[in-house]
Amino acid sequence: MVKLGVWAATAVCMTVSLSISFWAGRRFETFWPKFVFFLIASVIGIFLFPFFGGLWAGAAPQQEHLIDPAFRKQIWTVIGGVVAMAYFGAWRLHEIIDSRRKI
Repeated sequence: MVKLGVWAATAVCMTVSLSISFWAGRRFETFWPKFVFFLIASVIGIFLFPFFGGLWAGAAPQQEHLIDPAFRKQIWTVIGGVVAMAYFGAWRLHEIIDSRRKI
C-alpha cells in the first residue's frame, strides 16, 4: 500500500511539472522564459513530493514508520523524473504535437 502511495505521489509530481513546462513551451518562443519556467516546474515538482509524504504521514500517523523511508528511498527517482518531464514539456512535446498536426 505504501508503494502505491509513493508512486501515485511521483506521478502527480511529474504531471504537475510536465503541465507547467508544457504551458511555457507553448506560450513562449525564446529560450530564457522557457528556461525560467523549466526551473519553476522542476522546483515545484520536487517540493511537492515531500509535501505529499508529509500529508500522508500526518493523515496516517500509525504508518509513519513505513511512509517516511519509502518516500526517502524514491527521492532521486522523483528528482530525475520531474526534471526530465519539465525538459520534455518545455522543449520537445510541443514540437512532437506540431509535427503530427501537419501530417
